[in-house]
Amino acid sequence: MPPKKGRDQPSDDTVTLTDAYEMEMPEEISRIYKIAKELNSKSPLEAFSEVAGVRLVGPFEVLNGNLESDADLFMQWRYKYDPPEVMTVLTDSSTNRPKTHYCYLRDSEKTLPQYVVKGDQNEYTFTIEGSSLLSLLARLSKEGSVQQTFCETAMKELSLPSEKKADLKKLSKRREKEQLASGFSKLGIVVPYDKKTEVGYRELGFEDGELKSLFKKELSGKIGKKAREELDDLFRFVDIANDECDFGHGLEVGLDLFCFAQPGSSLIKEATRILDIAYLLLNRKLFRKTIKKHFEFFGNPKSPPVYVHRT
Repeated sequence: MPPKKGRDQPSDDTVTLTDAYEMEMPEEISRIYKIAKELNSKSPLEAFSEVAGVRLVGPFEVLNGNLESDADLFMQWRYKYDPPEVMTVLTDSSTNRPKTHYCYLRDSEKTLPQYVVKGDQNEYTFTIEGSSLLSLLARLSKEGSVQQTFCETAMKELSLPSEKKADLKKLSKRREKEQLASGFSKLGIVVPYDKKTEVGYRELGFEDGELKSLFKKELSGKIGKKAREELDDLFRFVDIANDECDFGHGLEVGLDLFCFAQPGSSLIKEATRILDIAYLLLNRKLFRKTIKKHFEFFGNPKSPPVYVHRT
């Protein structure tokens, strides 16, 4: 007989997801899906729709049999402004075309998600909504509901902290201490960095407003000679930073470009090139794979605002 699973051993569902996504997945997904089946055996993905206003998607669709493991899992429910570091796990259940979505955030495919963040279809900025999905679902659920009780019980069993709205500021401050820069998306830039040698990251040399203005000029097609030189220098400095092992510099430039990478523009070409190299140098192979597929899909001006694979 196979050995019984201990408290610290992953469940069969977690092993299934880890194999399917080729990266470690948090145990709470399995626990949430189990709760969802108990609450709504016919439609588990809708178990939190009425009391929390969200639908379970992404890895929950895999567990529910709605999404084959050979589909583009990294692309499922990926929006135009979603960088590879985020993966959608919840969407707004009030509409069939949700704009609001909640994602796991992880800085590397080799680590578990550190935060849950909220994004919008039409915005490139994200906000931190919790350190775990169970905590978020408990907070979103109606006070005293069965869903909230189940989530709070599961949180205690998994030793996850309970977080109220007021705790989110603390999480945001914690994130600020972890990151080397915030980037346009406010998700943060986190890469290996040696404080003594200062190798791993260097600042861009632009204020956010200056860089955004530069990108907007390029997109408008009315960029002047001076602005053109500044833009060319920005791209050239990325190559120099890479040569000197400051890989975080290129990652930040690439992710800032990502926010302005419109189909057919030169910015999408540069964003593709710079991020491809950044993820290669940082050994983030799955993120590299994701960014290629992302631009292949959203680089088409006729593409819908979100990628959804239907069975």
